Amino acid sequence: MDKNRLVVIADAGPIIHLDELGCLDVLADWEKVYVPNAVWQEVVNHQPRAMDVFSSLFIRQNTVKTSPLVTALTPLYTLHSGEQEALHWCVAMGNSLLLTDDTAAPCYSTLQINRLMITGYVPWSIFNAHVWSKFNKQRH
Repeated sequence: MDKNRLVVIADAGPIIHLDELGCLDVLADWEKVYVPNAVWQEVVNHQPRAMDVFSSLFIRQNTVKTSPLVTALTPLYTLHSGEQEALHWCVAMGNSLLLTDDTAAPCYSTLQINRLMITGYVPWSIFNAHVWSKFNKQRH
């Protein structure tokens, strides 16, 4: 991976929820989305088909060198294994963007991680845009 390029790393929530809405294609704006192994497992457990739909986009990543700061913050923010691995990757890569739907924003700020919060509002907005687009096409 090129250290100067922005590395997009995903937590499970955005992949799961965007797939539920049939909107995983919004992630195709990035050439690759790196998915830590623990995140991959979580997605496969909750939304198995999500990893198959855009298999060329998602790059499964094994565990990376752990960050002592992420390890120290884990109990404070009750981070599960997927979040921990994603944060370890972000710290290790430096120039990264974390796709997340979590509320542990102070943790991300402490780690100085760029993040794109894909919360309920964003997928709902995307879903509405798709629905209205289809509705307008049917009307004309």
